[in-house]
Amino acid sequence: TVNLLKRKKNIILQGPPGVGKTFIARKLAYEIMQEVKDANIEMVQFHQSYSYEDFIQGLRPTQKGGFDLKDGIFYLFCQRALAHPDRPFFFIIDEINRGNLSKIFGELMMLIEADKRAEKFALKLTYAEDEGDRFYVPENLYIIGTMNMILHGIEAPNIVHTNTLAENLVDLQEKDRYDIVLANPPFGGKERAEVQQNFPIKTGETASLFLQHFIKIMKAGGKAGVVIKNTFLSNTDNASVSLRKLILDSCNLHTVLDLPSGTFIGAGVKTVVLFFDKGSSSKKVWFYQLNTGRNLGKTNALNERDLEEFVVLQKNKGADRADDDVERHVTWLREARLLQRFV
Repeated sequence: TVNLLKRKKNIILQGPPGVGKTFIARKLAYEIMQEVKDANIEMVQFHQSYSYEDFIQGLRPTQKGGFDLKDGIFYLFCQRALAHPDRPFFFIIDEINRGNLSKIFGELMMLIEADKRAEKFALKLTYAEDEGDRFYVPENLYIIGTMNMILHGIEAPNIVHTNTLAENLVDLQEKDRYDIVLANPPFGGKERAEVQQNFPIKTGETASLFLQHFIKIMKAGGKAGVVIKNTFLSNTDNASVSLRKLILDSCNLHTVLDLPSGTFIGAGVKTVVLFFDKGSSSKKVWFYQLNTGRNLGKTNALNERDLEEFVVLQKNKGADRADDDVERHVTWLREARLLQRFV
């Protein structure tokens, strides 16, 4: 979603009331800013009476009985963003679907497009007093809209509350399989004995059952990235050993990313990310230990910049990288060592 917002400049988050759309909108802004800075965020709520004059620019009555040309909240926010082109700014529109967008945005419906964010696309606004008074939306301004599905006419969202692990894997059909699985299953949960009967490897550990589920729902050639406790690599109980053998035999486990402590607040455990493809057995695994050089926490979370080296090196699995700095973080687990460690 972060990359989508960076590329498109405008996104809409939709969902039923109370699911945290506005909260997520601010989190997206913080992630791109790489800091918590509400001064760079403006917010407005649309309604049926909201207009261009409120939002962009218009004539407003004065106490003397006349009218003055007043700039609207979005116009003023754009001026702030233009004054600081090196900083990102975020305009959050709550319940964007309640307003008449063409009435509110007017000619700005074109100017907010990602490829129109430049001075050469500047337009003369409706209330502009002279030909030289032109306006454009700066490139460093992002628009995040939130849409309440119930107010949008969807009175009964099709949301089914169920336990995924209660589904019998035998009943899985090809239409239920996926090309890509990205998941962070819950840690430390325990499942009932009747739920465990749905899986070939019986265990009460929720994350281990989910890992079996993910492998099963992947299409042949499918790709997965799954967060799991780092003890998965070393537990000696029968279920853990069998599960490691399953993933090695049925999938190509090609990368293990060892995450630093504090990556997941409140989890209380260290985690790794398993990257694997379904359809061929594992031959060797590339292990990368991520070291951010700082303590992670709620206000100092893991970010994309922390992963830049990993992303670059993972593309060629560390080939031709022999310098000491890289080798402290990168290790090849060849076949003999891999099987010894995992099974």
